[in-house]
Amino acid sequence: YSAQNTMAKNLSTLETAIANVAKRLCCEDIESVCLEELLSCRLIPLKKKNDPNGVRPIGIGEVLRRIIGKAVMSTLKTDIMHACGSIQTCSGIDSGIEAAIHGMADKFMEEGTEAMILVDATNAFNSMNRCAALLAVQHRCPAFYKYLHNSYQMPTRQYISGANGKFLLAKEGATQGDNAAMSFYGINTTPIIEELENLSEAAQVWYADDSSACGT
Repeated sequence: YSAQNTMAKNLSTLETAIANVAKRLCCEDIESVCLEELLSCRLIPLKKKNDPNGVRPIGIGEVLRRIIGKAVMSTLKTDIMHACGSIQTCSGIDSGIEAAIHGMADKFMEEGTEAMILVDATNAFNSMNRCAALLAVQHRCPAFYKYLHNSYQMPTRQYISGANGKFLLAKEGATQGDNAAMSFYGINTTPIIEELENLSEAAQVWYADDSSACGT
């Protein structure tokens, strides 16, 4: 009983410590040098299914960072969905991608529809300009900004698997494998989506870097 009691007390202390770190990441400007170890990750290359020569770089962060990221994303889900709007479905909308597929299929079958275009951006997550993306988040989803700014304010070390401690410095883009990367990228696309809506009456829908438009 004594051992169980001690373990429960230590677990409670650990939970409190992690929660305090998450709060600070979301509410305070933290010096980048203090976050180097937390933000470093393993870089694992995965082959792309439809491209035999393509490689998808996945940054697997430390367990602590993933726990914090999941908690932050759960807490800010409503703010993020509001910032992304209904056209960008990678924001956490329930069954969003399924609704997008069915919606575009129905639009394509309408008599007045002449064409559909499908677009998949090349290396989109890694090519995103961090400074511009952070400004977009600051403007559209202020509650999310501090956490992303602390996470992406400096180049992060991505250690290459099996390379004896060698690493790359990630200076741009959002790390695929980071819990917040999808929403970070999604909010950054909203200015493009709005501009396209002003230029054309075609119906459009996005899931991260995959987009489609249908109309005349």
